[in-house]
Parts: sequence; structure tokens; C-alpha cells
Amino acid sequence: MMDIPYNSLLVALVSAIFGGTAAAVGLFTLLARRSMAVDLITHCTLPGMAFAFLLLYGFGMSERSLPWLTVGGIGGGMVGLWIFSFIKRHSRLRDDSLLSSMIGWSFGIGIVLLSAIQTLPVSSQAGLEDLLLGSAATITLHDGIRMTVLASVSAVLLWFYRPAFTLMLMDPVFTDSIGWNRRRLEFILLCLVLAVVMSGLTAAGLILVLSLTIIPPAAALLLHRSMGGALVTAIVLGALSSAVGVGISSWQARVPAGSMITLTALGLFVLAFGVARLVSWVGRWRASSR
Repeated sequence: MMDIPYNSLLVALVSAIFGGTAAAVGLFTLLARRSMAVDLITHCTLPGMAFAFLLLYGFGMSERSLPWLTVGGIGGGMVGLWIFSFIKRHSRLRDDSLLSSMIGWSFGIGIVLLSAIQTLPVSSQAGLEDLLLGSAATITLHDGIRMTVLASVSAVLLWFYRPAFTLMLMDPVFTDSIGWNRRRLEFILLCLVLAVVMSGLTAAGLILVLSLTIIPPAAALLLHRSMGGALVTAIVLGALSSAVGVGISSWQARVPAGSMITLTALGLFVLAFGVARLVSWVGRWRASSR
């Protein structure tokens, strides 16, 4: 029997937990038509982490500390959400145009800050760029605990708010009539997305972690019409995509983990599309043969 290294098992387990949670949260954001808002959150975390790095450098602390970078990323995402909500309330801009413009300038600010960081006379910034594409080989036990805690808290909160989110998606008018604030529910959902994004930063990377909140849920919706079935399938596909992706990345060190996770999720999406088309064709053939 083949022995599997301890680090590979740790990475696969942690990534599977993260991938399943990301897909579950992503299913609700996809049905709520908030995928671009998720994109905004992802891009706003980059300047937040870069600013946290510069702040730690100014105070003479360990600039490459992932816990502090995580706090900075969460802060950047929260600031991005606040700016979006503020401009939306005080302007007539449509959501798509506002989100598109904010995604562009937030990512631009992050790249400028990363360029400035590379000129600093410290060696610990070498590897900060790994947060963009992910590096499964760098995941340690402490990183695994941090990722698992963030993903688990997000999963518990998602399960707690699941009836409210489902009702908000299925019947917005009734949701308002019973006194539930839809804006608050959407804000909570996006905060869960932010926690998921930060939990998978080390494995999938900042840029490609977004794919796990969209591709597995989209594949699940191809196979199911019920909310329960789509949710379970999305979790399975998300966990499988993450585990297989980081497994291949650990085996081939030159392949970024985030890229392999995205390609694995894409392969499963194509498979789900083929199965859905086959089932549809068989159904039409049976109906025509009666």
C-alpha cells in the first residue's frame, strides 16, 4: 500500500473542507446574482493585505505573518463592501457598472502596493506573490488550523442562516413582509464569502479562489432543480476539486495550486454538463417513443 506523506494528507483534508464550504456559500451568492460582488470582495482583499504588510513593516514586526495578513485582507474586503453600499445609496449607478469600476481600481491599488513592497529592503516579501496563485506546498499545520477554523465558522453560520437565505431567494416579497431585512441578509452572505476567500488564500490563491464559489455551484445547478440536491452536489464537487487540485500541485511543484483547482473544477463542470445533456436527450427520446 502506498504511503501518503503527512503534509499531503493535511493539505488535501484542509483544502477539501475549504472547497466544500466555498461551493456551498457560492451556491447562494450565485442564485442571489451576487457573483460580481464576490469578485469585488476578492480583489479588495489584495490592497488590504498589502497595506497590512506595509503596516507591519513600519512597526518592525514579521511582515509575512499570515494571521495579520488575513486580518488585513478581511479589512480590505469590508471596506470594499462599505464603499460599494455607500456609493449605491447615494448615486444612480447600476450594480454592474459600479462593481466593474470598483473591481478595476481596487485590483490596481493592490498591484501598485505589491510593486512598492518588492522595493523594500527585506527578504520576507519574496513569496507574497504566492498569495495570488496559491502554493499548496507552503501550507503548515498552523495554516491548516486557520483555514479550517475560518471555513468551519462560515459553514456553521451558513447552516444557521440557510432558511433565511433560501426564503430570500425564493420569495423576496414574503421575506420583507415578515420583517427580515434583505440588505442585511445579503451583507451577511457576502461576509461569509469574505471569510471563505481568506480561508482558502494559501491553497488556491487570491485570484483563483473565486472559481470555487462559482464553478461547482454552477455544475450542481446543471444536475439538480431542488435546493437540497444542488447544495449537497456543490459541496461534493467543491471538496473534490480542491483536494484533487492541491494533490496535483503537491506532486508537481511547478504547477500553482489555484490553477489546478480551477482546471479540476472546470473538468467536473464539463462532465456535469455532459451528464445533464445526456439525461435530457434520454428523456426526450423516451417521450417521443411512447
